[in-house]
Amino acid sequence: VFKPLFEEGAKPDPAFVAHGAACSLVFTFGLRAHFCHHMGAVMLLNEMSSVPFNLRKLMILHQRGYGPLFKAVQLSFGLLFIGVRLGVMPGVSFLWCLDAYEYFREGRLHSNAEAMFFFTMNILLTGLNVIWAHIIVTTAIRGEQGGATNKQKAI
Repeated sequence: VFKPLFEEGAKPDPAFVAHGAACSLVFTFGLRAHFCHHMGAVMLLNEMSSVPFNLRKLMILHQRGYGPLFKAVQLSFGLLFIGVRLGVMPGVSFLWCLDAYEYFREGRLHSNAEAMFFFTMNILLTGLNVIWAHIIVTTAIRGEQGGATNKQKAI
């Protein structure tokens, strides 16, 4: 299953590594600081869409980027991504920022550095989620397979 990921000549994906590192820090800080627990949980909820996204990636790597199963995986990815990352995350992030600001103003933060990291990740990830959602919707409207080759589209 993972052979194409480790084949000689495979190119590393810096964005994928950076995303994983940032998420790991968010989850770690979420465990350390009591006011970050629910934000860490919401960030983890965001990752629900990563399951079909990575399954989709594996299907494409194995030249299976076509057919009803691939379409179902793509649809579940798109719906989870937009539903959770644009439907749930922005509101929860905003409420968390209000709470964190009160903690900061009252001097009750466990760590200013961790809170600033969460603020930064909220802004960055919400912006990226809007951009990515636009790409997902645009791709869906165009009816593109999203990774299938012309040969595969013909099958």
